[in-house]
Amino acid sequence: MPGNYDTVELVALIEEHKAPLPYLTRRYFPSVMEFDTEEVAFDYVLGERRMAPFVSPMAAGVVMRSKGSTMKTFRPAYVKPKHSINPAEPLKRLPGEQLMGAMSPEQRLNLMKAKKYVDQSNMIDNRIEWMVAQILKAGSVTVEGDNYPKQVVDYNRDAGLSITLLTTARWNDSAPEIIDDIESTATLMAQADFGSPATDILMAPDVWAVMRKDAGVKDLLDTNYIGGNTVIDRAPQVFDNDADPVEVGRMGRFRLLVDARDYEDDTGSVVPYMGSGEVLMLSQNLGGVQAFGAILDLDVMHAMRAFPKEWKEQDPSAWMVMTQSAPLPIPQRINGCAYLKVF
Repeated sequence: MPGNYDTVELVALIEEHKAPLPYLTRRYFPSVMEFDTEEVAFDYVLGERRMAPFVSPMAAGVVMRSKGSTMKTFRPAYVKPKHSINPAEPLKRLPGEQLMGAMSPEQRLNLMKAKKYVDQSNMIDNRIEWMVAQILKAGSVTVEGDNYPKQVVDYNRDAGLSITLLTTARWNDSAPEIIDDIESTATLMAQADFGSPATDILMAPDVWAVMRKDAGVKDLLDTNYIGGNTVIDRAPQVFDNDADPVEVGRMGRFRLLVDARDYEDDTGSVVPYMGSGEVLMLSQNLGGVQAFGAILDLDVMHAMRAFPKEWKEQDPSAWMVMTQSAPLPIPQRINGCAYLKVF
């Protein structure tokens, strides 16, 4: 009989072999918080901008009214990818195994289970990355699926940070104002409540193709001006749809990145993370958190990022492998991101 792994062993095995976290999650939502409740709660506290009032040294101090804080609760979505392994599968040679087979069926079954767990963990990470991308673009994320009614989690981003340029102002027009658009958006991000100054500009490949030819951008490279700190790689680039975004230069304080990655949606269609004409302005200080709600399974009674489990079905005979997770990315500074549709 194949051996059963306990939860600690399974989690260690999965973490050792899974792919690194996808780019947006890794850079902008690096923190993890696990809750033992179905809902997750965060306190939002505005920074203090008031000045201390002038008073006479002989007068009583002025009592300052506390601004307080706002607690918001969110109910995470729930995912549980599941695979079955039928008795015939371990009887066949695995990919990469010695010709004619060198392993026993039991050894193959254990390897197959391990691979399923790693695949499921990567699928959950891909779902979180998709949720992060939706939050950065729309300031909200819509969750729906089979037997799961449509739910919208709205983080109330400032409406001015979702920008669609008019026909006459688009970046692929004859006289675009790319530098002005970037500067005005960055200023809005920095000045908004729960905002943060932009550090990165992430764009689709076709946006970069236009931007690197822009006269205003080229002017920033003019070495006749003292103090310039713009560097752009104008050589031909390769943008891989299965690799991290490529840094193509720096414009003042901003890193310029091109994202050609894509994902397979619930219908099986391949969709780019950054569609044609899309730009994200992002702050690395967004304060993104990967929050995980309680696992609704009697076999686990504590908070976990993901809970792997397995069991044997009797009729028809099959070994079942499943991983459960209740993820919800939460940006603590929602106005530290902005979306621009530039053409």
